[in-house]
Amino acid sequence: MGDGGRVLVHLVGVRFLAPLRVAHGAPLNARQGVPTMSKKATAGERAAAAAELSKVLAECQRENGRPALYFITRSVAASGMSRVFSVYAIDQFGPRGLDHLIATACEYTRTAEGFRIGGCGMDMRFAVADSVARLVGTGYGVGCNGIANGNDIAYRSL
Repeated sequence: MGDGGRVLVHLVGVRFLAPLRVAHGAPLNARQGVPTMSKKATAGERAAAAAELSKVLAECQRENGRPALYFITRSVAASGMSRVFSVYAIDQFGPRGLDHLIATACEYTRTAEGFRIGGCGMDMRFAVADSVARLVGTGYGVGCNGIANGNDIAYRSL
């Protein structure tokens, strides 16, 4: 990791140094090489993440006229009280990971695999979609007219 922002990559038995891409300036966890939240996000960072989410939702693939989010459940706590999700949207360039944006905007805990959301007794994917929709629909919306709550966002599990 100490080689000028490059990481060692193994590709079909060939090892080479590749440039490390960091999404949205997030600090890196040197051991795992993934963006992590080392501190609580400021109001400005949350507003910027919400504005970026708004743009992503305006440009992403739609299902029945609603923006579509795709969830991967990475892990579930043994108690069932928390889950780690990764969330993707598909735009004209392919899948786009939204973990960092959602974790920052909605103040979820960032993990190496995605972000953690606590709670039980309801559809936690809907809870995330609802949080995103309410954030985007209240003042940060850029071209996302008509998004007021989680029912205005299509979500699927992969």
